[in-house]
Formats: sequence, C-alpha cells, structure tokens
Amino acid sequence: MDRVVEADSGRRAARALIGRQGALRNSIGPYGYAAIDGRPVPPSLVVVHPVPEGIDELVIASDGYPVIGETLAASESELALLLKKDPWCVAELAGTKAVLPGQVSFDDRAYLRIRL
Repeated sequence: MDRVVEADSGRRAARALIGRQGALRNSIGPYGYAAIDGRPVPPSLVVVHPVPEGIDELVIASDGYPVIGETLAASESELALLLKKDPWCVAELAGTKAVLPGQVSFDDRAYLRIRL
C-alpha cells in the first residue's frame, strides 16, 4: 500500500454502535443475524441454500474477502489491488475500519474450497 492510515477517525466515531452489534449476533429479533462465532445459532436464523445440479465445487469465504476468486491466490490478489486503491476503506472497500499500521488488511479472512 502506498498510504498508511495512522488514525482511523471513522472507526472511532462508529465504535459505540459497533460495540453494541454483538448483542444482535445470533439473536432473534428485527436486527438479529447469524454468525459462526462459537455460540449456538438459532435455527430461525439459519438459511440453507441447495447446491444446484452439476456443481462439483464450492468456494465459501468470510467478509474479509470483498471479491471471492476461484482460488485463494486470486482472492488475495484482488484484495491486494483493492487495498492499494482504498486503504482507508471508504470507496471500493466501504466499511467500518481502515488498514492500520502493522496490519495487512482491514479484517481477518477465511477461505474454504470444497470439492463435492
């Protein structure tokens, strides 16, 4: 990245709301949502998507990958390009946190490729 974010004022401003977000995780209600975080997920929040006929491979990734490529390397490459263009995460990567010094991205990442 060409620019390094020294202080993320947007993240500081949103901290109070983000801090309360956890109360909605895996909670039933109008703003509740499912998350894989080690706690039970209420069945009403689970969405099952059938795999269409002829699909022999699935790629599932966390929101740390804004673009999911056919390979992990392709996903990392897309992420690197986006981070170079938008290290503050206010344009293509619009979100609640920027890339801080010592970090390589704005979020943790998980990438899973399954052959059926």
